[in-house]
Amino acid sequence: GNAQSAPQLPADNNRKWNKEYQELFDQPATNPHEIKERQNNMDRLVSDFVEFSKQVAQVIVFESRMPPSEQQHKRTLKPIDAGGIMGGQKFIYNNTFFKFASDDHGLFHDEELAQKSAANEIRAMSAIIDAGVPHLHVTLTAMFYIEGRCVIATALIPIKSKQVPLYGSADAANTIHRDGAIVALAQELSNKLRLKAHMVGERSGERKVVEMELCVDVEGHIGEDGLYYFLDLARVLPPRLPRNQPSAKADVWWRQFRPEFMLQYCGGASNLRLSSDCFTGFGSHNAQEHHEDIGRAEQMIREQVIPKVCQELLQSGDVIDEKDVPLMKCAENILARMSEVFHKHGANLQMMGVVRDHLMKNVNENNRDQVEKMGEMMLKVMLVRTIKCEFRAWQRTMMNIKQSAANNENNNHQMTTSDVLNVLLRSYVLGSNESSDKFWNEYLIPRVQVSLLLLFIKI
Repeated sequence: GNAQSAPQLPADNNRKWNKEYQELFDQPATNPHEIKERQNNMDRLVSDFVEFSKQVAQVIVFESRMPPSEQQHKRTLKPIDAGGIMGGQKFIYNNTFFKFASDDHGLFHDEELAQKSAANEIRAMSAIIDAGVPHLHVTLTAMFYIEGRCVIATALIPIKSKQVPLYGSADAANTIHRDGAIVALAQELSNKLRLKAHMVGERSGERKVVEMELCVDVEGHIGEDGLYYFLDLARVLPPRLPRNQPSAKADVWWRQFRPEFMLQYCGGASNLRLSSDCFTGFGSHNAQEHHEDIGRAEQMIREQVIPKVCQELLQSGDVIDEKDVPLMKCAENILARMSEVFHKHGANLQMMGVVRDHLMKNVNENNRDQVEKMGEMMLKVMLVRTIKCEFRAWQRTMMNIKQSAANNENNNHQMTTSDVLNVLLRSYVLGSNESSDKFWNEYLIPRVQVSLLLLFIKI
């Protein structure tokens, strides 16, 4: 096929994305007309930011495929040194900070998990906005999946380089800060999100022990615009209990309770709150107490959340049923409705295998048809979600192969997106054969079992 043309950077017009966002966010709106006008302006701003940052992300991904020998002098955007061990290369363009969600430091042992961790930052931002803490600000953020890679774009906030935070730690808890009015904002946010205050010890210097309402590696700053901001939010929501399997070492960095669960099941009558630093080295003080809290929350998921999800799925079975629709489109439509049900009750879609298992174990003569139909629909979704992850992994492999081929003129190995799709969908389109059966039964189905906690799948 023809070589892919290089994407172009949009114009750098020095647009103050964060300033525009904060002005709209704080703009008074006291009647329906003002509310509608403000929302329309916000929608236009978000649309502009997404379109701009998507174009930049495409350039970043395209240029990351260049051989290392060419990247320094041919790249239109050069990576910067922004510190930190989470994520990959970082860039700044037109008052926007870009970073790869990758596993350059081997923290996750899987780039897909690094991408899931990055998605947690978006979820935490939404939870903070919904919490509505006065005078507490976050900024515009967008995430893009391009050729298997994940790029996060964030509007720059007006803080100085290497500025010391007023709250939290910028150096993995070597020094911890908890100063000024921003502490009250952290306390209010912690109460709104049902988080548990906990003690964290400094790793150097005075080695003082500090009470933290949020995860210790969040950063609270006051900007040059006089506004209070929280940054590095990927671990604000507390971690779930790590799974009992070899791949679970990184669970603490990406598997989290949803904000809907925290609001419905923590605080109030249950008197349960969860520490964001549980299961990390930061959370060693009173660790057993915090672990037991997470255990109680997991029990609530098993005994209350999963049955409620199953009940509503069965009640909405006719609504989300798809007949005579291609597999991918069917799964997409089903997933949209299932996501509503799961998230409404505070359940992650990662729990779909456990939910399906509970559903199938509670079949009876009155609900057999509904249960079997719902089980089949869930299986379609699980297969497509697994295919999506595998396709992204193959795209990353493809990029590495192309980069190697560019370094070796004698390397004639080529792989295209259509090659990957042919391997992936041949059996579905052309029917069963020995090689496709082997692919589905020995590779894809075991991947579904592992990623979604299923012991057995019968098709």
